[in-house]
Amino acid sequence: SVNTNVDPAQYTRLPMNLVVVVDHSGSMSQDQRLEKVKSGLHTLVDNIQPEDRLAIISFDDVVTIDQPFQTELDRVRLHQVVGALAPRGGTNIFDGLKAGFAMLGENPPNEKQNRIIFLSDGLATVGNTSQQAIIQMATQGITRGIGLTTIGVGNDFDVALMRGLAERGAGNFYYVENATAATEVFSEELKYFLSPLALDIKIEARTDASKWEMKSVVGSTLWTAGASLGKMDVPAVFLASRISQTPGPGGGRRGGGSMIFIQLEPHTSVAGKIADLTL
Repeated sequence: SVNTNVDPAQYTRLPMNLVVVVDHSGSMSQDQRLEKVKSGLHTLVDNIQPEDRLAIISFDDVVTIDQPFQTELDRVRLHQVVGALAPRGGTNIFDGLKAGFAMLGENPPNEKQNRIIFLSDGLATVGNTSQQAIIQMATQGITRGIGLTTIGVGNDFDVALMRGLAERGAGNFYYVENATAATEVFSEELKYFLSPLALDIKIEARTDASKWEMKSVVGSTLWTAGASLGKMDVPAVFLASRISQTPGPGGGRRGGGSMIFIQLEPHTSVAGKIADLTL
């Protein structure tokens, strides 16, 4: 993601088929986490466009199709579905996310955006709990043109999994601490994380190995590097509205937006070009 003060209204986005996959396991009762999520989802229902379609899937030990896609956007029904969510059971991330991709089908319609928002507060405890297996399963759906944004709730969720899914899924990764942050994501960020800024991005950094050496890289798990050449492919970049780390008016704090830092170690004291960066 890129942080920017660009007005998203200038970007025209396609209508979307959006599936929300929400964790309502027993741990979501801690700190009123599920209530925070529900607050955000009510905001989402109020703010999506009339031409959009929204489906809701919840999971604990098992997966429940709470609301499949409708021919018309029924906000009253969707609010009822959100309001009925209650915490119970374990955390079957694999099957919950798999059901989200299945809802969009093997051949998602290309006249609309096809996206999933996945929310969870913890680690997979039921079903296939392998992080690698979950990412591989999701990647199969992603290659069909389905975008994936992930939202971690609280402080105990699997950061590596949620971030890895979003990086591969052409979406944003967020964390939310409280109800204010959840509402901010589904109001302010909704205008941004569903509007692609650029697609199929390739970044390459190359330096003279006799003068500089590439060391650690932070900011993305997609980066591959040698001593003098590093590169990455990014499926999509989205806008992120957060331009400071200061909590919002209600004390909410959320993640969103990122940078990539490349550490270069000099082998020379002579001034000159450091590297070529190709975008």
